[in-house]
Amino acid sequence: MRSDITHTNRKEATLILVCRAIRYLAVASICSGFVLIFSTLAIATATAPSPEVIVVKEYIQVPDDHIKLASIADIQVPGRVKDKIGRISLGTAPRPGMEKILPGHWVASKIRSRKWVGETVQVIVPRQVHVTRASQTLTDERLQAIFQDYIRTQLKDIQFNISRFKARGMKTLPAGELSYQIQPTRTKKIMGQTNLGLSLAVNGKAVGRLSLSGWVDRFEKVVCAQRDITRGTIISADDLILESVNIAKAPMGVYHRLEDVIGKRTRRAIRVNSIIRGPMMETPPLIFKGDRVKLVAKIGALTVRTIGIAKNEGGKGDQIRVVNISSKKTVVGRVMDAATVEVVF
Repeated sequence: MRSDITHTNRKEATLILVCRAIRYLAVASICSGFVLIFSTLAIATATAPSPEVIVVKEYIQVPDDHIKLASIADIQVPGRVKDKIGRISLGTAPRPGMEKILPGHWVASKIRSRKWVGETVQVIVPRQVHVTRASQTLTDERLQAIFQDYIRTQLKDIQFNISRFKARGMKTLPAGELSYQIQPTRTKKIMGQTNLGLSLAVNGKAVGRLSLSGWVDRFEKVVCAQRDITRGTIISADDLILESVNIAKAPMGVYHRLEDVIGKRTRRAIRVNSIIRGPMMETPPLIFKGDRVKLVAKIGALTVRTIGIAKNEGGKGDQIRVVNISSKKTVVGRVMDAATVEVVF
């Protein structure tokens, strides 16, 4: 009886061991299968070629005056073909600071029209491509500084003031290194309404021209009356003073040196603080009508002297008529001093 029980237990133990062995082999086979599958996928992924794709951006800013595909798209194509695709032209860029909209289907057709763009290349284009141009803007403040610096270099130590400044022309320019050249005013004396031309270049390429203008008040010392001066007065140094005035608004014919006025005779009364001008004065006569004068005639190296009678009065440098006493002929001469007249031929 005991022997039968022992035999039965051994059978059951053997059966359990066999089942465990079968279960272990099944799990091992399944795991090996998964490892094989994942290894195959990894190898396939590593060896598969990268996708060829051109992705055109919806919003893009270009630096140049022509639109190239490379500037508006991400081109994922290997080899030399990538550079060739990048050089595809999509027309002129907008003006600096402006926008140009390209239809997406048109951009795609431009790409596909190149036969050397393979059919395997995927082209992704938005409905519209918004292209803007990189730019820089010249402000009125900067342009006025350029205008003022030029005036300062021309006037040097002369005091001045600028008002009513204006700049005309295209102030929005392409991005890049800006340079300019000033075309100076044609007027000899810079004051009052002053105009300048400004030629502009970016990266050495001419891009336009601006016109700058402004009113220049220029302050200089001029000769003024220090006191009231009556008509017919021979002006002396005590009658005059140098005052700083805005000559841009002063009348014509002012004097800057006292010596140019001293010794002149007033034609009319001049009030204190008035600016002395040419029409207010005359050169006092050195010779009067009827004066006996020395008449000098020069012909080459030959000098002839005789006596004449003045027919009218005149100051130094004035031309008067003189009667030659010897020949009784009337000649025209220039007053040299209070006693001498040189014949004018």
